[in-house]
Amino acid sequence: MPRRLLRLLVPTPDRTRVLARPNGLAGWTLPVLPVAEGADVTWDDELLAAAERVVGTAIRPVREVVGGAWEVEAQGRIPAVGATWIAPAEAGRLGADAALLVRWADDGG
Repeated sequence: MPRRLLRLLVPTPDRTRVLARPNGLAGWTLPVLPVAEGADVTWDDELLAAAERVVGTAIRPVREVVGGAWEVEAQGRIPAVGATWIAPAEAGRLGADAALLVRWADDGG
């Protein structure tokens, strides 16, 4: 079955920055996980568990945002190893995900 990447926007509690992970090319990306191509995102137990593994803590889906990405709320502390926090003003650090972060922030974050 064809897959696509679901991007997760995980904001800080004050909503000024979002979680980013290394992309392997000396840059950063939003956390991603594979989902079925063309299917609506249904937050069943399997998808929720996969997203929690990617983020590093329990999450709560909040809303679908621009570009088919989802904003999720971290329910615990996110491990610092392999993570950074990027503000919309630093969106260029996200490479291909930069436009997504800017649009999310422009829509009220």
